[in-house]
Amino acid sequence: MLSYHLVQRHLMTTAWVGGALTGALYGYSVPLLITVVTAIQVVALVLLAVLRGPDARRGGRRPPVNRAAQNGADGQA
Repeated sequence: MLSYHLVQRHLMTTAWVGGALTGALYGYSVPLLITVVTAIQVVALVLLAVLRGPDARRGGRRPPVNRAAQNGADGQA
């Protein structure tokens, strides 16, 4: 699992890069800025769906399997 500080550092870097990109594109072309931001949002949405996996698309995770109930009350096969 990623550490909190590593994730925080990457988020801060992403924010700086995003701010610089936004400023540069705003000065160059607002329609291009809108197109780039829309494309980034679509990519982020697809990545979110892929990384969350098929369980999330079905509406949540499956409940854990109760092994004791499958094998009998004492857990023996």
